Amino acid sequence: MRIINQAGTRSINFENCEVYIDGQCICTNSHGVRDVLGRYKTPERAKEVFKEMHHALMPFMVCNNVEPTEELIEEIRKVGIQNGISVVDGGKPKIEIISPFIYRMPKE
Repeated sequence: MRIINQAGTRSINFENCEVYIDGQCICTNSHGVRDVLGRYKTPERAKEVFKEMHHALMPFMVCNNVEPTEELIEEIRKVGIQNGISVVDGGKPKIEIISPFIYRMPKE
């Protein structure tokens, strides 16, 4: 998964860096190199964007013609998937896990 910084000039690999809040900024640290992903008007807004970013980058599940049993739901939650879509189209049963690929930092 990739994060595009606020200026739209850098693409950072989310899996290979630490992402943290530093006052009004959301920053990354990778191999000792610090980079600012976005700068916001208040520390509170930085915290909101930080939370939104992590929520947007969570994988979600698509079920096609699958009965959502309690056991299945428990197994899905164990691997950290909180959101899903259930589809019924007459096809064969299948489950797909989809990971968002790109997150763009908000301008404000």
